[in-house]
Amino acid sequence: MNNKLLSWLNSAAQFSRLKFSIFYQWLRTRTAKQWLFISLKVIGVSILAVLLFVASVYLGAWGHVPTYNELRSIENDDASELLDCRGNLLSRYYFRNRLSVDSADISQNVYKALVATEDSRFFEHSGIDAKSMARVFFKTFLMMDASQGGGSTISQQLAKNVYDRQNYGIFTMPVAKVKEIIIAHRLERVYTKDQILVLYLNTVPFGENVYGIEAASKRFFSRRAKWLDVPTAATLVGMLAANTKFNPRINPDKSLERRNLVIDRMYKAGFIDSASMVKYKKEELTLKYNTNDRDNGTAVFFRDIVGKQAQAILDELYGEGVYNIYTDGLIIKSTLDIRLQRVAEYAVTSHMAEVQRTFNKDWNSDSLAVLSAAFLAADPHTGNILAWVGGVDHNYSQIEHVTMRRQVGSTFKPFVYATALEQGILPTTYVENVRRSYGKWNPGNSDGKYGDFYSLKGALSKSLNTVSAWLIDNVGPDAVIDQVRDMGIESPIPSVPSIALGTAELSLYEMTQAYIPFATAGISRRLNYLISIETRDGEVLYQTEPDVDGVEVLSHDNAVLVRDMLTAVVDSGTGRSMRRIYGIKSPFAGKTGTTQNGADGWFMGMTPNIVMGAWVGADNPSFHFKSSYYGQGAYLALPIVGRFSNALTRMESVVHYLMGEFPEPNEAETSISMLFPSRMSYHPNVDSLRAVVIDSAIVSGVLDEDAREFSDEYGDDDPFNINTNKEEKPVRKRFRNIFKTMKSIFSKSDEE
Repeated sequence: MNNKLLSWLNSAAQFSRLKFSIFYQWLRTRTAKQWLFISLKVIGVSILAVLLFVASVYLGAWGHVPTYNELRSIENDDASELLDCRGNLLSRYYFRNRLSVDSADISQNVYKALVATEDSRFFEHSGIDAKSMARVFFKTFLMMDASQGGGSTISQQLAKNVYDRQNYGIFTMPVAKVKEIIIAHRLERVYTKDQILVLYLNTVPFGENVYGIEAASKRFFSRRAKWLDVPTAATLVGMLAANTKFNPRINPDKSLERRNLVIDRMYKAGFIDSASMVKYKKEELTLKYNTNDRDNGTAVFFRDIVGKQAQAILDELYGEGVYNIYTDGLIIKSTLDIRLQRVAEYAVTSHMAEVQRTFNKDWNSDSLAVLSAAFLAADPHTGNILAWVGGVDHNYSQIEHVTMRRQVGSTFKPFVYATALEQGILPTTYVENVRRSYGKWNPGNSDGKYGDFYSLKGALSKSLNTVSAWLIDNVGPDAVIDQVRDMGIESPIPSVPSIALGTAELSLYEMTQAYIPFATAGISRRLNYLISIETRDGEVLYQTEPDVDGVEVLSHDNAVLVRDMLTAVVDSGTGRSMRRIYGIKSPFAGKTGTTQNGADGWFMGMTPNIVMGAWVGADNPSFHFKSSYYGQGAYLALPIVGRFSNALTRMESVVHYLMGEFPEPNEAETSISMLFPSRMSYHPNVDSLRAVVIDSAIVSGVLDEDAREFSDEYGDDDPFNINTNKEEKPVRKRFRNIFKTMKSIFSKSDEE
């Protein structure tokens, strides 16, 4: 060490010893009288310092202290509730998960447990309990007995709950305690004792970002605070001492012990008798935990969409800042049905667990990108969205996939067919399945198979690219784009022929919207997921009506024809596993979709009462299955709709979504065209083929002999002379037997 530094340190040490020696000698020479004077002086200075400190806090030197008027207008931030169409809680919006309730909505058991445990002399003091403060000072600080508690009254705790403590370094706790004493005293002068209890119970934290007895009761016991019995009330009140340590979900044993201690104190306070005490302490700690946090619970992705929409509507109607869904305790009612939502979430998560394992095995790796999925279901008669799954795991990824745009593959083809029918191309047109060149575009089938002639129904059921390309070459891309615009698709679509094969990037939301007319015989209805927004007092701030009337975007019979083609997809085409694997026997139509390299798998399905869509893929399209089998929509997406639909068949309360009948054609000729064979080995003469169809119908007894005299020009009269004995029956019933006869006649030419 440097000699100069060492010398300096020695000098400093000698000086310190000298100073201490002088001070020690001074202490030894003091008399008793002098010591008394010194003690009184120290006490006086200390008291003066404390008084000055308290005065400085009181006067606001350490931050603002609420006035009486401010305390009279205490307003707590209340969480808004998101409900499903039947009034079930889906989620809450909050900065702090708090629900304020009135005194009558809180069980008396809660009040008794609270007073007995937290402040036994609550009704005797005026905000500060001197006895408790003295007990804490002597037993907690001097005798080190931590069981004596904090000594704060309920009024002081309320002050702490309402007004957050500020950081003042080493003075933080003294400043906070003085402020809380001042505020507690003022609260006692502004509010009655009962009002203070209600305010406290509406603000006290229970951990897990839950504030207030109502929110806590719903979280841990799935019931209103007014229905809490002694054991459940004691459990929640017991959490107030340490809401994590005594959390009944995290630490059930410690929570049970604390609950029984609260019950003991209720007995000692005279709120329950000894027999009740023994009975309640023997009860098991039984939770009915219900979390609706932002990353957990039901409809996690949906709640984000609705929250943004609800806030935007309120801002537009009333101005920004007037209402806030995170603080104003609003009631937001949605169209979602929690029964269907839970089934949808099960269908997605259970299927995606299998898909992910297969994906990892396909690449022989467990560290690849996680696959994502989306599902949407809507009522075609109202446009109301019934189920919305925006992803697999909100904790992992918050990307919302229902509204995300991706290439849609062959699920776009029905729009091309619908446009062709609207443009006058007949459903009985037979197109040769051969590869053609359209300038530089030379599309081929995904399976590389060609040959034979297909009707439009047969071509769509097999998802033949060759026929879709032929159709768009005849009608033009612009006509198709105009058609899908009418059907509800707003995303930009390039005016190129390849859109016929699904190169456009659209969202599942738009696709579900656009498939509605196929289920409703041409009527489009706008999708909707928000019913109303109300205050807790019942004031209606916003209300929407379902789009019952809708708009006709396809002619009735052309829409029925496309739906019939989509039924063939499920009956014998690329979507046949809906019936073979998932056992769906009711009327069902759908379309699979696969994009290049299997980056996206789609399936759109429908019954007369519900339209569904599913998408599966990686967020980064460069990640996809190596296997073309696993990358197709029939494997990736169809099972989600299949599992969802299959589950509904076993649920009596919602099985009606799979029931009913699709609309039938208005024209008899349309019904006849639906009976034509889907595939022929040669190009048929359509008129001759029609004659065979009608002959078969006559053999089955549905048509009269005069039907053979049909004309190429169809007037207002019945061109097929349908049997008058069956005239009162719908067209679909008249032709029911035709399908059976035609199946046997054309089975050879229509084989796969």
